[in-house]
Amino acid sequence: MISDYYHKWGALDLHYIQEYYWYARRCVEIILDETGDARERMKELERRYSKLFVIIRDGGSYSIGNSLGICKRLSESEENKDRAEAMRMARRLAKNGEPAAQYYTGLFRLKGIGIDKNGDRAVFFLRMASYGGYSPARNKLFEILWRRGTNDSLKESFDLAKIGSDCGNKKSMIHLAWCYLHGKGVERDLDMALFWTRKAATYKSKGTSDLVIRTLMKIGTPEAYDDLEKMASALAERGDGKAALLVSKMYCEGKDAPMDLKKSAEFARMALKEGIPEARLALFDALWAIGPSEDDDELMNILSGTGMDESADALWRKGLAYYYGRGVPEDRILGRELMEAAASKDEKWESELKSMGIRCLPERPKSIVRMEQEIPWRLRRRAGFIQAPVLYGESIRITRLK
Repeated sequence: MISDYYHKWGALDLHYIQEYYWYARRCVEIILDETGDARERMKELERRYSKLFVIIRDGGSYSIGNSLGICKRLSESEENKDRAEAMRMARRLAKNGEPAAQYYTGLFRLKGIGIDKNGDRAVFFLRMASYGGYSPARNKLFEILWRRGTNDSLKESFDLAKIGSDCGNKKSMIHLAWCYLHGKGVERDLDMALFWTRKAATYKSKGTSDLVIRTLMKIGTPEAYDDLEKMASALAERGDGKAALLVSKMYCEGKDAPMDLKKSAEFARMALKEGIPEARLALFDALWAIGPSEDDDELMNILSGTGMDESADALWRKGLAYYYGRGVPEDRILGRELMEAAASKDEKWESELKSMGIRCLPERPKSIVRMEQEIPWRLRRRAGFIQAPVLYGESIRITRLK
């Protein structure tokens, strides 16, 4: 009703300003509030916002939300003049005391967008935005002060995290857990670190689940591992398999937690069920490390899956499977070729080949390959080839040795 009614201003852009939705939300709140005369309050609200909308429409004022949106788009431009204009807009709004604009001004100062980099001035504007209650500024300022690492900066970062946590900000809770975990800005306390991490896990906030998972890994107590497994399982049930993949790698590598290959495979299967392509590699690694078992049949399914593309990591694992005959029929020739292909794409696999005693040979011209196949045996030595039959099952291959 509000949207259709206010077409009377004849400016569709007005429906995309932040203040328009403030008005709509305030109307809903009045309707839901059963105290007082809702009709009279709605009329008063309409009169007040009508004046504001007319002023914005006629250019006599500006919409804070729209101005900051334009400012952000200009900052992402490759043109220097656009970036400079973004900085001017942000600074003009920041002088009027708008916390979000102060945050963008500090961010542009920090990254050198439209102006020279200046870390101290960036911190100044981010502090102003933090005191104004703008949580993204508070979290960004925490990260800067945390990296500085001085006693004063760490004490301030702890205070910022405490304020944000008390306001219910999930990322601030994770930051507070870091302070207690590492004993920076406050005395080290694993129980408090676990408490704030658990509290953060109860909040649904986009993009912070990984932070919670990694923090639980760092805490490293049996209680933290239990919470970690429960949280990863719950996220997987809701369709988010990334946490399960992280837990799988943790148990497989044995760095942040005691190695447990069966649990690694279990969580990799959860992640794979939710369609995470990388989970195939994680499941392969866990099953491979467990050793030959009845699960080798599962290796064949993994190798034939869509997640095993032509990347170096996938080729290497396929090569291992064929070379040692796990999950697939043993074929050392094919296995070596796949591992060589992986080594040609990624240097780390070339060193792995050498450590296995398998030399990575350069690709040979087709004419030489043809000559190897067609030249009579007695003439091969003259052509520079050594007769080196290598028996693999029932097949014999002649290789060129230097």
